[in-house]
Amino acid sequence: MRTFEPKDREGAREHSRPSVVGRDGESLAIDAFLALAASGPAALVFEGRAGIGKTTVWACALDRAQRANVELLSCRP
Repeated sequence: MRTFEPKDREGAREHSRPSVVGRDGESLAIDAFLALAASGPAALVFEGRAGIGKTTVWACALDRAQRANVELLSCRP
């Protein structure tokens, strides 16, 4: 799998595995997205108020994509 990340984030995920508790709905959405992304172009967008855990769920999605061998492009502000 190839991932494309900003230079300042390269390798950051290699040292940690995100753990998400109590996010069953988001976990199911990630699974559905990865199944869709495995068959062609797809997009997953996170939105919501500050502090609700978007970055944690995003990191989990990236990790699961990597383990599923799904090629992805990630970006963040």
